[in-house]
Amino acid sequence: MRIYFFSGVSLADDVNYWTQSIATGLHGDWPPLKYHWHVRLGLILPCALLLKIFGLKLWAPYIFTMIAGLLEIVLTYHIALRLTNPRTARLAAWFCVF
Repeated sequence: MRIYFFSGVSLADDVNYWTQSIATGLHGDWPPLKYHWHVRLGLILPCALLLKIFGLKLWAPYIFTMIAGLLEIVLTYHIALRLTNPRTARLAAWFCVF
């Protein structure tokens, strides 16, 4: 479900982070934007690495957010499975999917 409905760019803060990732990954600039006051290193640096590896492709920065979203579902399931029963763990994972 999450892969099917993955939207990619939302034209909110995503555009700023993508611009910072391009400046860091492709041009080597740091700080990426001189007048941009917020830098999310946990998002910018992995996306910059993916842009450095794959080049300037529209899908390259969003691979990280897709993998992180899928990893969130798997981790939620396994943590809930350790703490509760399998039925509740599946329900928790489904809540993460939606």
